[in-house]
Amino acid sequence: MSNKAFLRNLSIAGIALSGAIALTSKPASAAPTTFQCITSGSGYATIAIAGGKKTNPLITYNNPVFSGSGYTPQRRCQEISGRLETAVANNGGKLSGLLLTVGEVDGYDVICYVNNNQSGCNKRNLLITLPRGTNPGETLATFLNVSAQPFTSPNPIRMNELSTYIPFGDAVELDLNSAGEDDKGNGSNNEDI
Repeated sequence: MSNKAFLRNLSIAGIALSGAIALTSKPASAAPTTFQCITSGSGYATIAIAGGKKTNPLITYNNPVFSGSGYTPQRRCQEISGRLETAVANNGGKLSGLLLTVGEVDGYDVICYVNNNQSGCNKRNLLITLPRGTNPGETLATFLNVSAQPFTSPNPIRMNELSTYIPFGDAVELDLNSAGEDDKGNGSNNEDI
């Protein structure tokens, strides 16, 4: 599938799924959001925590595709969880408006966070460097764990001419708003990153 076709399909799916969720979303808790690395199944996962509520696993790290860096799944989980906390801090302490996108840093394809769809990736907003030969768009689309509920937000995937932006912060807020007290983050039934 070509990148354009893939991005178009990703965009259509995001718009369709987010429309229904937009009708039920509530403002996020005023409590600060932290990200934590937890054990999940036989591996590790990043979850978000705010106001005593936990999300389902957002990112899992059991796929050997990322082992080429020399990081263990646990270390990768800890690194990315810490980088997500930095992302929120760099976004004024808010999840709202925090986007994920792909780009290139030092000749490597990467996934990074930005707070507008005009920004690109650099060393300061890098989440993960992708192994050579991977498709960055496809990796971004599968980077986030899609649990029983599709990982969507009230705002659909945003695209400009050069890149796709996934509304990560809005989706995390939605998951936190629908989460029960301490009843999430205990496992996943999906493919791992």
